[in-house]
Amino acid sequence: MKIRLIEPEPPNLNTFSFVHLPRLGLPLIAAKLKAHGHDVVIYAPQLAPIDWQDVYSADVVGISTTTSTATTGYDYSDDTRPHGPKVVIGGSHVTFMADEALAHTDFVARGEGGDDLMLELIECLEGKRKFEDVRGLSFLRDGVAVHNELRDRCANLDDLPFPDLSAIHGSENLHTTPIMTSWGCPFNCNFCSVTAMFGKKYRFRSADSVLAEIREKRPRKIFFYDDNMAADRRRLKDLLRRMIEEDLVVPWSTQVRTDVTKDEELLDLMKRSGCSIVYLGLESVSQETLDSYDKHQTVDDIVAALKKFHEHGINTH
Repeated sequence: MKIRLIEPEPPNLNTFSFVHLPRLGLPLIAAKLKAHGHDVVIYAPQLAPIDWQDVYSADVVGISTTTSTATTGYDYSDDTRPHGPKVVIGGSHVTFMADEALAHTDFVARGEGGDDLMLELIECLEGKRKFEDVRGLSFLRDGVAVHNELRDRCANLDDLPFPDLSAIHGSENLHTTPIMTSWGCPFNCNFCSVTAMFGKKYRFRSADSVLAEIREKRPRKIFFYDDNMAADRRRLKDLLRRMIEEDLVVPWSTQVRTDVTKDEELLDLMKRSGCSIVYLGLESVSQETLDSYDKHQTVDDIVAALKKFHEHGINTH
């Protein structure tokens, strides 16, 4: 089938507005679909314009959304459906707001496992499977919303294919390579969707898998897309040591909490393996606000952490 996938551009400036980094859900789905013989192109308008005539002629169009891009995603779907393609919208926002999304789309993909869900949805459209049998799928049946049971969380992240960044139209404009090494977060900040979407259990890829992806893609720069890359410090130290030992040191950045600065060995390994900047979810410099967010972090922690990162030559954002 001809399948076109779209990652809408956020409507306003944010941290990643100046670094073009598509999220990895669609490239992962593309890798799985291409392996099964489907014609797949991803459009990410921050990298290159969308060819709407190409999209309108597709059999299936998939749109990945966050809360900030949901309204744009709905507009894309409303515009595309009259041209014939079946449209499915996925991502964190619609996982929790499926009924809202069903006013704009044929199908909603909820939770994890979008790669296998898409393969099964295609089988449904080919008449080989029933929609009710696709876990994680929402759709309308005679005007009534049907929400199938969620799919199981991926137990072994090494089983996932490497995201196919080459499937992105305009991938030549991608100067930083996004790589994911873990899902989930053991913390439970009450404003964050990560634990609701991916769970509190911290799941991670093996160092062998991550290093194999780095070797294959030969990146000039890496952004590790983990929500909290240092949630398991022993695991991270092993990965960074091997990057150093196996001559895979390249400039990289990631998201961490301030508590990593309490580990001098980790800071040293981060710097020697190429860490140039870390993105910190400080949220506030008001202790009252931090407590209300269940951050388990103090203003003094923030001040001390910034000082430590700078002492090791690592920039902060």
